Amino acid sequence: MGNVQIPGRYSGRSYNIKLAGDAPTPDEQARATQIINQREEEFRQQFEADNGPVDAFEDDGTALGRSWDRGKTNAYEQLGTAARYAGDESGWDWLENKGRSMEDAASIEQLRENTNLPAPMTSSDVKGFNSLLSYTGEALGGSAPQMMAAMGASAAAAVMAPASLGVAGAGALSVGAGALANSPFFAGANIQRQEAANGTVDPVKLAIATVGQSVVSSVASG
Repeated sequence: MGNVQIPGRYSGRSYNIKLAGDAPTPDEQARATQIINQREEEFRQQFEADNGPVDAFEDDGTALGRSWDRGKTNAYEQLGTAARYAGDESGWDWLENKGRSMEDAASIEQLRENTNLPAPMTSSDVKGFNSLLSYTGEALGGSAPQMMAAMGASAAAAVMAPASLGVAGAGALSVGAGALANSPFFAGANIQRQEAANGTVDPVKLAIATVGQSVVSSVASG
C-alpha cells in the first residue's frame, strides 16, 4: 500500500490519496480524480461567492501546452510498458523493473494532470473557430513527442545516408529510422490495449500492429 500527494487545482491544498500499490490503478485514478475535482470546484465556487470572479482560476495555459504535457506523460508510460514487456519476455528483470517504475511514475503524473488540467476536448466540444483552434492544438501537442522522435530519427538518417544509396535508398533509410524510433511508443500502446482487453498479449498481433503503425506514422511525419 502506498500514498501519493496530489495538489488541488484552485485551493493549493494537497490531497493524500491512499493506494493499493505503489501507483494508482485506473479505478483509483478515476475515483481520486472525481473526489478531488468535486472538492476543488466547491472551493472555487465558495471563494468566488465571497470575493468575486478570479481570473487566475481560469489561467490553465494553452491547449497546445496542456496537451504537450499529457503527451509527454503518455509517451513515457508507453515506453515503460514496452520496457516492462520486453524485460518480462527476455527474462531481464532489471528491464522489467525499470519499465514498471516508469509506468508507476506516469500513472501518478496522469492523476496530477487529471486534477490540475481541464479535461481533454472532444470533437463535440468544437462550437466555433476558437474552440477549433484549441481542439487542433490539443491534437498536435498530444502527438508531438512521438512525432518529434520519428522526425528527428528520419532527419538524422537522411543526413548520414551514404551517397551510394541514392535518393530512393536515402528515403527508405529515413522512413525506416523514423519507424524504428516510433516503434516503442506504438508497442507500448498496443500492449496496453491487449492487456486491457484480454489480460494477455499476442506477440504476432503485437508485431504486425506495431510495424504497420510505425511505418505509416514515419511516412506521414516525413
